Amino acid sequence: MLAALRERLGGSGPLAAELVAMHGAGIRVLLHPLRHLGEVRALFETPKSAADLSPAAVRRLVRKHRPRRAAAILARRYGLRVFDVLNVRAMHTHPEVRALLDLPPRRAASRPKDSTTRDLEAYALYALSKLGASRAELFAMTRRTVKKRVFLDSEPAEAKWLNRALAKGRALHRPSAKSPDAPVLAFLHRYLPTLPIEARRDSLKHYLRPTSAD
Repeated sequence: MLAALRERLGGSGPLAAELVAMHGAGIRVLLHPLRHLGEVRALFETPKSAADLSPAAVRRLVRKHRPRRAAAILARRYGLRVFDVLNVRAMHTHPEVRALLDLPPRRAASRPKDSTTRDLEAYALYALSKLGASRAELFAMTRRTVKKRVFLDSEPAEAKWLNRALAKGRALHRPSAKSPDAPVLAFLHRYLPTLPIEARRDSLKHYLRPTSAD
């Protein structure tokens, strides 16, 4: 799918620009776990290096164009990795660059509103279960240990968590599912079936949160 789009648009740079124009610079975060796939990796890599890109140049670009347009221009020139460069070099401290990266104004650290990390994990857990992963394997992948029942009629917290996650994941596989992460879920829904089963499993595992707590 991506190869066909890349050929139609004239290369990985134009395709990266189109994705950013449609979904914003945040699309690269959602695609990070799939960079081991050649078609996705090509979106991050271009012959032109962003090493010499200065904060002043980025700010001028944002002022000349709207943030989303400036982000698309940078993606076309440098690939999606340019946004990682902006973060690593702490350019995101500038308000203009934060707007370009689709980041909210700086504030005290907290969990972002509408964070959908759990949506992506739930989607991945359900998909892995449909590929044959047992409940024990899903617990192992997320490094969770199911404790023994205290009472016969009670259910361990980890088991309840998995039941909720699988139910959520099942719902997210429906075409009518609502999620702020709808673009990446739609991408996964179309792209993953084109991969061999083992590659599909490996890609889905990247969306699990083994050290997170609910």
